[in-house]
Amino acid sequence: MNLTFNSKNLQMYSIKYCAIIIIIYLAASITNVYSQNNEAYGPKNFKDRLNSELTNNFHLSDQSDIQSRDYLVFSTSESFELLFRIEFNDSTNSLILDYYNNIITNRDALETIFQITNLDLINNVETTSIDLFTIQPLLHSYFSIGSNDSNELILKDRATIEFDANEVPSFLAFEDDSGYLKAAEQYVYNSTVQLYVKNPDWVSKWVKHMDSSLSLTLDKNLATTVKYSNAYNTFDLRLETGSDFNPKSITWQTNPFAQYPTNTSSYYQHAFSTDQFSNDIDVFYKQQFRENAESEQNAIEYLDSIEKFLIQNGEKLRYQKEYYLSFRERLLQSTISSSDIYNAELDQHTVSEVYFTMAYDSEGNYHPFMVIATYNISEGPNFLIDVARPPGDGSTNSYETQSITRNATLATHLMKIPLKDYGLVDQFSDNDLSEFGTLASDVGISVDQSDEYSYASLRDMGVAIDGVKIYPSYNNTLNFASAAGEISITGIHVGRGMDLHYHADGHAYNGNGLNLYNAVDYDGRTHAPMIGFSYDGILLFGRYENESLEGFNETLDTFGGHQHGDYAYHYHAFSSEKEIVDTRTNQITGSFMHHHLFVGAFKGNIASIPGLLETNTSQVKSAELAKYVGGDGTYIPIPLNNDVELLIIDFSLEQNYPNPFNPSTQIKYALSEATQVTLEVFNSVGQKVMELVNTQKPAGYHTATFDASGLSSGVYLYKLTTPLFAETKKMLLIK
Repeated sequence: MNLTFNSKNLQMYSIKYCAIIIIIYLAASITNVYSQNNEAYGPKNFKDRLNSELTNNFHLSDQSDIQSRDYLVFSTSESFELLFRIEFNDSTNSLILDYYNNIITNRDALETIFQITNLDLINNVETTSIDLFTIQPLLHSYFSIGSNDSNELILKDRATIEFDANEVPSFLAFEDDSGYLKAAEQYVYNSTVQLYVKNPDWVSKWVKHMDSSLSLTLDKNLATTVKYSNAYNTFDLRLETGSDFNPKSITWQTNPFAQYPTNTSSYYQHAFSTDQFSNDIDVFYKQQFRENAESEQNAIEYLDSIEKFLIQNGEKLRYQKEYYLSFRERLLQSTISSSDIYNAELDQHTVSEVYFTMAYDSEGNYHPFMVIATYNISEGPNFLIDVARPPGDGSTNSYETQSITRNATLATHLMKIPLKDYGLVDQFSDNDLSEFGTLASDVGISVDQSDEYSYASLRDMGVAIDGVKIYPSYNNTLNFASAAGEISITGIHVGRGMDLHYHADGHAYNGNGLNLYNAVDYDGRTHAPMIGFSYDGILLFGRYENESLEGFNETLDTFGGHQHGDYAYHYHAFSSEKEIVDTRTNQITGSFMHHHLFVGAFKGNIASIPGLLETNTSQVKSAELAKYVGGDGTYIPIPLNNDVELLIIDFSLEQNYPNPFNPSTQIKYALSEATQVTLEVFNSVGQKVMELVNTQKPAGYHTATFDASGLSSGVYLYKLTTPLFAETKKMLLIK
């Protein structure tokens, strides 16, 4: 990456002035940000979790009474010896039998779980047979079990944008026939009426198995007896009335499903999937795009330059660079492993690009950002069919006459996370949101009558580490979205534009391992994982799982955040008891536990942040905002003063990056004077495994590479030692 700096722009700064600024800044910051001895890591992505071994046995429980929307495992014997399982890949969408003993990974287990749904709950079906049910695999809710011309059971695309691309779509409707699974009806898509209609020529058939294959037979005597079970003790998939995500026990609403937006296109026609977006971005910033083989190194180098410039100007990044780099890396790793988005493709990225920018405003103030071009889709199942009372489409004044949102589509968002430390506010009202409006002002409540929950954005206020928007805890009626029964078990739902967004913490609700972050992410860690960023530039971490985590005893403030030890101010997911309010009478009728992601109000000072809540891709064409999102022709070289050497007033050892790593990572350290240096790596029991440095080094910044190709996974320690300084940090190797 070739960075060119225009020294002519530096005439306003004298060498002496810059040096003084640097000394003052480093002296002030060495005890807060740049001495942070902490962990910058995100949760495992969903695909990695799928391929990981089950942490507990795959426990199945009998279920004799089956209801619509139950999640079931189908087996052929009382001992669960043979289980129905999907084979879903590029070459086949089959339904097979597999042995219980073959269930080793989370993927193995989840591929045996199916949801049954009564026909009257399926969109675009012309039916009166409400007692029949369809069968959908948990991981691929837009597919249903059907059959081919050979009577083999297969998975049929019932509802994605490409459902009718290659054949006439169809699926089967089943009923339990005294222990046998009966395919009582077949439904075939009629393009004229744009509905699935019953095939009048269909003759009832029963499910049978031969070796590992499943098919249909006209002879019930040849059919296989089927046993119904659930795996709720392993994966709790229930969204029960009276629970924290539906404490008012709201019944499942039967409103028709909202229609997809008229401009909905396939993944391959999407602005991020074509050159449409890329063509609007400056060639300099595109050096950080995926297509560039050196994209990661380019991003690192540019972020280094941003940091150096801020230091020269008496400013700083809010967090260590490793946090931004780790967050970027995790975003770029995120892919879809579930067919649960109408127009998405399996294995596509949930985030298109993540890149760093910096530009100055009309007053000459520089504003660096991490820009996230996201499809705004999660990696795994969203369970939208189970939401009790999804948002309405707003077409009428009455919810009862509106259609409701139970499907999600790809979105097109360009989010900006401020990198510079703009400071914090003392009171929520110190941030002026009059330009944007708040949840409180939207219903006529003044600032004086607002609080941290209501003095919040009317829309998203941040982004999760999978690229999905995060909203405040309240909905637009000043009720907790969870109390209103509006969210799924993952804490997510869909708004009128069919954009996904989080309102609450699914992990705290059920801990089933299928959430944004999960219990496994805490293994070997001393702090919770990063799970999001707010648009005020403040990091969001997961909840405190146990008392041993750093900062556990430091109370969260009314914004849901705190600072402790070497950790700068940050938000946490957390749970607290809240009142249940009857919106009709405004009476308190009970309480429930609300599982927060964000509270709502911004703790970070937002006064100087350009385009605070703007996430539309039209920013690239905006005269005011294009430069902050890297619009074509907007790049201006960073006016870095290369004639001024940064004065290092103390020794320091940075956190390695990346961390976790496989197989190599970089370790940076700073020396305030020329000295003898040793940098050593030890295993978790204190045995030295490698010596990276043992020599005389000049003053300045240095980097060493640790290659652990020959070592096993685990926690390692690295120690920097000089005659005047010694420090040790931890790192995690995962193979």
